[in-house]
Amino acid sequence: MKRYIARNILIAKLAALALSSLCFLQAPVRAQGMTAYIVIFPSVGLGAEQSVRFTIFNPNGEPIRAQARIHNSGGIQVCLADGLVRAGAFQYFDFKRSGIPMLGEGGTNRVQVYGSVRLSFSEAIKPVVASMEIIDVKDGTTNTIFVAEKILPQIGGSGNDTLTSGFGNDIMMGVGPGQKVRVTIFNSPSFESEEQSEPVGAHVKVFDGSGNLIAQSPELVIPPGEIRSSDFDRFALSLPGEPGTNRANVRIKPFYNFRSERLSPVLASFEIVDNRTGKTIVLSGPECLVFYLGGIPGN
Repeated sequence: MKRYIARNILIAKLAALALSSLCFLQAPVRAQGMTAYIVIFPSVGLGAEQSVRFTIFNPNGEPIRAQARIHNSGGIQVCLADGLVRAGAFQYFDFKRSGIPMLGEGGTNRVQVYGSVRLSFSEAIKPVVASMEIIDVKDGTTNTIFVAEKILPQIGGSGNDTLTSGFGNDIMMGVGPGQKVRVTIFNSPSFESEEQSEPVGAHVKVFDGSGNLIAQSPELVIPPGEIRSSDFDRFALSLPGEPGTNRANVRIKPFYNFRSERLSPVLASFEIVDNRTGKTIVLSGPECLVFYLGGIPGN
């Protein structure tokens, strides 16, 4: 069983896949000779009058079926869009905040969600490019963009390789008056038949430029397939700001606690949020998790 957790991408190849493992991301489409990926994007918040857009580019080969989904903090699918991406073309899927059936945060109506896209291929896997944007509905401007990531087929390796450069990375961000840092952690459910999903313990620490701890979240317990967020308001950070702006530069680091020794796919996103509007101003973190589901037999 190969698992890669590299700089931006995690690809887990499955030898077998039980139907129960797919409840979180829906059952596979039964099509002759199909293979599939599931791409999970980092969590992001949507304020009023915003939408999230997922764009899939198919450089070559046969058409790709793409199913884009929005999930709430409990991992439940709340929105679905379906489309076909032809060779040499791209397809995008928009989900407006107004169309997401979730109660928002008080005062801003912001919702914290994450997106996933299921890609189904009718031939050998070809490179695919995926990106995510947050768009202001009123004028169409892109507020935040996740740089497009090329999703490649898994190749090479000894069969049990593990690379861990993508976990717990230090993130440096600047937060100004009227803003907060939000760290959201996603505990991916296990897609591997020999492993059981388990809750993950997590907490987040914030440091100043000299390495002093200035804030820390409570310990979070995150069930499989769910997300949890921790907020750090600029006002509450005991840190002198830059002259004229009161902006504070901080280092943010998540810490994880696993019950077993397995390496669980955990995805953290880091946002600077406007307290007044609930809109995300800056989004940082690994680009996505990618799970290779293998071949899907025909009926």
